[in-house]
Amino acid sequence: MHIIHLNRKILNQKEVKKIFKSVQNKKILKEKGGYLFNSSLKDSDFYIGIRPVIVEGERTHHYEIELDYEDAYKLTGFFNVDGTLGMLFKPPASKHSITDEFKNQLKSSYEQTAEILVQNGFSEQVRFDWITQKMLGEIGLFEPVPQTLGNLLKRF
Repeated sequence: MHIIHLNRKILNQKEVKKIFKSVQNKKILKEKGGYLFNSSLKDSDFYIGIRPVIVEGERTHHYEIELDYEDAYKLTGFFNVDGTLGMLFKPPASKHSITDEFKNQLKSSYEQTAEILVQNGFSEQVRFDWITQKMLGEIGLFEPVPQTLGNLLKRF
């Protein structure tokens, strides 16, 4: 079981499920223009920052989301208004830096993040947006390219 640091606070599973439920609420998603998130993992700690896309009429940005821990395998994403999920990563500066070790660590980050989201109220049927599918296909991280959170869980 992971310790979840959500918006720089350690929360219990009941609190996390409540927030994740509101993030998936269609009416709230539409009002907020969706949500942005950043997430990282360190041992049994899962760090995630979530922020509405629109705050007080202004567009927000991923760089405004602070985590207490970040590494090269940090995922940056979106809970989109259409119900899809974007989960992207920042590739290394050089394509030659995408080693097997980097791919294995990144793959683990995707799988663990999917597991945590599903354990805390997200459906396995949540679809990845086209950008996520394209990026994962281009790097060859998974074969076949996952379409849903559940596709990542089936790899455990």
